[in-house]
Amino acid sequence: MTISVTFVHLDPLRRLQRLSLTIPKSASIADLLSHVSSITGVKSEDLYMVDIWKYNVHAVFRESDKVSSLKNYDELHVYELEPLEIITEREKAIEKSRVAPSNSHPVEEMSDVFAFNGKDWLQLPETIRHKYQEETEWMNFIRDHFNQSDFNLLIDTRISAHGERVQFINQLQIYIGAVKKILTKNQVPDDTESETIDSSCFHGIRNMEDVLTLEYCGEKFRQWTEFTRSESSEINKHGIIITCLISGEVKPFLRYHHDISIATPIIMRIPSNLSVHHLRRELATRLKRVLNFDAMNLCIDSFSVGKNGDHAPPKRTLFEYTIENKDPGCPKATKKKRKACTGDNVESEVLSIEVNKEELEDEFMEVIARVPLTIHSRMHKQAHKLGSIDQEEVSSNMDIKAVSKEELKQLALNDKLDCGTIITLHFCTPKLAASIDLREWESFDSNSDMRLNAKMDKKCVTLLECIEKYCRKEQLEASEKWYCNRCEAHVQAWKYTNIFQAPPILIIQLKRFTFSPVTHRRNKINIHVDFPLEGLDLTSCVLHWEEGQEPIYDCFAVSNHYGGLGGGHYTAYALNHGKWCHFDDSSVTVEIHEREVVTSAAYVLYYRRRNYNKSTIEPNM
Repeated sequence: MTISVTFVHLDPLRRLQRLSLTIPKSASIADLLSHVSSITGVKSEDLYMVDIWKYNVHAVFRESDKVSSLKNYDELHVYELEPLEIITEREKAIEKSRVAPSNSHPVEEMSDVFAFNGKDWLQLPETIRHKYQEETEWMNFIRDHFNQSDFNLLIDTRISAHGERVQFINQLQIYIGAVKKILTKNQVPDDTESETIDSSCFHGIRNMEDVLTLEYCGEKFRQWTEFTRSESSEINKHGIIITCLISGEVKPFLRYHHDISIATPIIMRIPSNLSVHHLRRELATRLKRVLNFDAMNLCIDSFSVGKNGDHAPPKRTLFEYTIENKDPGCPKATKKKRKACTGDNVESEVLSIEVNKEELEDEFMEVIARVPLTIHSRMHKQAHKLGSIDQEEVSSNMDIKAVSKEELKQLALNDKLDCGTIITLHFCTPKLAASIDLREWESFDSNSDMRLNAKMDKKCVTLLECIEKYCRKEQLEASEKWYCNRCEAHVQAWKYTNIFQAPPILIIQLKRFTFSPVTHRRNKINIHVDFPLEGLDLTSCVLHWEEGQEPIYDCFAVSNHYGGLGGGHYTAYALNHGKWCHFDDSSVTVEIHEREVVTSAAYVLYYRRRNYNKSTIEPNM
């Protein structure tokens, strides 16, 4: 089979590269990476393969995974990582150079995992303890009394962090203690007693034997957590692989917004003992091809304003730097005037500055020092501040910068960050958005496969484009003339359709069938329409809406049609407690990933307005 992958170079000055690989279906990911290694000259151990969806990491592939598991729609990326031997040398150098200030505070570390209080589980019969001695058995018992999908994420060390497993053990001990108190009163535990028992997490415990079995399995989980922690610590001695998402400016009227990734993420192997300050320098180096400090300092009033009120950054002027290692006594820069072509094809004089390498890196750091950083795990989406500045501070004061002295004391990769942790760079203001050239960041090497370029650059039909075209003004054909009472004649009138007011529930039926005047048959239209599951913004299409009732919709269900008019089949996707489910006749599949919902089979889309409240809607609506 032939697989298309995007290769991301370690060299920050090199663009993305497309590779077309021919490999047997029976091969493993290790074989695929070996093939990439033979093409690029990079060692297989320094390659990292992921699936990217909506600029987020959807899946991380192990070397043992099979190539046959890859899907045609997967956006496969192979990242070149810094070699292990260099990472080891850097870690030793950091430890050697780090001198803790006398007045510094110790770095916060995650709580250690302590054994369960008491040994009540020793009262269990030997047969029960023997039954749950095996890893699969005690894990299955915990799954039966805990949310199954959450527990599966918890034991996946690629996704969850050590701190989340510690938190689970603490919750489990509290639950067991509460149930024991109830049982000592000769009462039967009830999951509805939410004040005493956290019924949202654990359930199904009815007698003392269940409690002791859960306690025994919890102790096995604690031992397993300690083992995976020590194993992870040993691995992290040779660096850690982190994912850095690039998030953009958030519109102010999106009250319930989520951070939206706007560019291909950065994935890199770095020393595990980096400080937050040095992590910023690492990011500045990775992004130096696309950062522009001068664009950030331009007046925001000069930005063009789009129809949705967005600020469009000024078109980037070509700045070139000549890197030279000058003596400290030499002038900062040699100014030269030259002609350059701006985005508007107008010649203007720009400045070419010769600077040394350190000074240029400081220019890039000037941008990254103003970018707020947050961390979160793939399991839990709640983000936490990383470093000395946050989004609120930057939004209120665009000139605020990270305090390097403070961030030098903060370890970026201690127990708070594990292999499942994601760092997000928030370019959350117009100035920051103007400082990064996303078009250049997403550009491909001109030597890449042109055939794949043409395939990837093919225009996609979006739902918003369909709605805008539906509302577009058009003139009637000559055969469809309309009689005008004022003119007293049939004329080729203009017609247009408007959405007068935004309803609380919006149902959109896609035109999937068309009549052919040649064959006199109705044919199925299988064009893929890309529709958003969150944040369908119709502010430009709806004529009337009040503040607080913006026509912004989130999808909660999709009806699919397969086949044609002569015979077909319907299925559906629907949200259930925040998780997508697939309904196919009597078969129901839970926890479907979002990427599976948006397909070319979508026929009817169901959206709910974000501020929709059933209590405020009149019955006749």
